[in-house]
Amino acid sequence: MIRKWNWSLSLFTLLTLFLGSCSPLMSAAYPNPPSPIPVVTPTHIPATPTLGPVTDLSMPTSKQAWMPVSSEQVKKNEEILTIARPLLEKARVVYITPGWLYARSKTESFRTETSTLPDGTPIPTKWEDESWTLINEDGLAMQSVSRQDTGDVRTSQISTFQDGVWKNLTNRTIHYEEKTYSIPLDSRFVKNAEDTKDFITLEYDDTEIIGAEKVAKFTLIGPTFASQSPISHIQKYYFSIETGLLLRIEEYRPSPEGELELTSRIDTEVIEKVEQPPDDIMEYFEHNTEREYCKFPDIQLSNTEIQNLSDDEIAEKFMKLFLDYFNVPQAPYWCRIDGYTIDKISYDDRILQLEPLGNIMRYVSFSIKLIQVPNDWMSWPGEIDEQNWLHTFAAVSVLHSKTGYTMKFAYP
Repeated sequence: MIRKWNWSLSLFTLLTLFLGSCSPLMSAAYPNPPSPIPVVTPTHIPATPTLGPVTDLSMPTSKQAWMPVSSEQVKKNEEILTIARPLLEKARVVYITPGWLYARSKTESFRTETSTLPDGTPIPTKWEDESWTLINEDGLAMQSVSRQDTGDVRTSQISTFQDGVWKNLTNRTIHYEEKTYSIPLDSRFVKNAEDTKDFITLEYDDTEIIGAEKVAKFTLIGPTFASQSPISHIQKYYFSIETGLLLRIEEYRPSPEGELELTSRIDTEVIEKVEQPPDDIMEYFEHNTEREYCKFPDIQLSNTEIQNLSDDEIAEKFMKLFLDYFNVPQAPYWCRIDGYTIDKISYDDRILQLEPLGNIMRYVSFSIKLIQVPNDWMSWPGEIDEQNWLHTFAAVSVLHSKTGYTMKFAYP
């Protein structure tokens, strides 16, 4: 059930939803899936505007196509950066110290003309992010838990970082990195501005207030492609003058009518040092040590055990053994279930397009009672009802050998 995934996503990326591509059963390969609509799993957005190892992918990437600014503007950009650097350092000396760092933020997207969920409801445009990050003596992150709450179990997610591995525990994807990563308290504002100072316009204003905080506002305009209008992309960064912490990020883009409009905003609510995350957060790290149990169990049946059974009955027997493995008290919470039903066994010639091709091929529709959300089952297609039952299906491939029969799930 594990897929590699790309962690480096823009903080301003909207919830990009896709059906089946993150699950072990890709719906495109199942012409008439027995289950209802798929569970929708969003591409993960980093935990806060301050703590994720993020790269702003909304910025243009080909410098050769950018419009350069005047030498006077480059000089002004450098002067503004001399104001920003000590502000960032003020925050780093306080917060990038050994121990745990907690952060919470809220994000709102103001563009609602995006896709909808399979039931027709709009994709969430507001969500809350929390992260707990363990910092080592070198000021680098070595462990992290990121929790994103959209208010909908279909799009909320949890990810962990440990031993150089990012794991999205909701859609069962992983991404390998270095053992540690740097923590950009400014959401990489300074680095992005330094790298593009010959192509952007920086503006500075210290007269605004957010709440009771006096803020330093840095406006980054561009870079702009030569083929685009003069202003195509604006980001505003609001830093506390007292603490140097990033309090808000806003992004503006042209509307279809050509007018610049606010498209997204991230507000930092809390950044503080803590002794240790709550117990329920620490359990996510324990999940990394229990992942061996949650892998596909090795299930075999002898020739005697399936004697006189039909092909449908053999597929059903294997699926029951598979689900029994997770329907026990010793199974970790991440993959444990609290009961199941086998709903339907079916066959369609198009299942023969899947691999591995076994001696017996069957679709098995089944339902499982989830004990918590998120969990390892969230990457399966299907829908969750109000009683927390996931109604889903699998393509079962039963292979015969001299010693007996084994089961595998079949994929495109």
